[in-house]
Amino acid sequence: MPIFDFSEFKMQLALSKYFSKVKATPRYINLCLSECDPRYENEVRQCNWFFPREEKLDFSFFKKIYGYEMPNILKAYYSICHVDVNGFHKNNPYSNTIGFGSTLNDNLFCFCDPKSAVDVIDISKYITIGVGGNYWGDYVVMERDTERIFIEYYDDDDVAAEHIKYIFLADSLTKFIMELDPPNFRN
Repeated sequence: MPIFDFSEFKMQLALSKYFSKVKATPRYINLCLSECDPRYENEVRQCNWFFPREEKLDFSFFKKIYGYEMPNILKAYYSICHVDVNGFHKNNPYSNTIGFGSTLNDNLFCFCDPKSAVDVIDISKYITIGVGGNYWGDYVVMERDTERIFIEYYDDDDVAAEHIKYIFLADSLTKFIMELDPPNFRN
């Protein structure tokens, strides 16, 4: 086990690369303002898309839901305040990959709760971290053991667990974030 965990540093680099591709149009800024807590409005108006949290978060809820600790890279993702991270990924055959919920509002852990999933996801193997794909209800998941990122895929309309397949998206959460192409928000 490393003496120092570089997860927060890696996540800051990934978010920096992702947000460097975002076009700060009035429409994008207004969308971010509509989805954020009023205490972060000044940050968003100044186009600060991510910044450190003022308070430390308690991640103990995760172990109660999943039965194991939240991976450090996910803790790092949620420990940084930021607007929505979403966009299109080269490994997804559909053009509407959506990354993660904004951490600037009350939906901080909305994708981490498997009770919100309509699908049957084996939470001993996968952590739900986002939505996207051909249907809005397809989940982006992190494989617990490898931390690789996948998206659900169904052969047919049957969403039973035995019909779920997973399409590989990226080797890590940080790589996935860096590879996303943000939507083009025109004025």
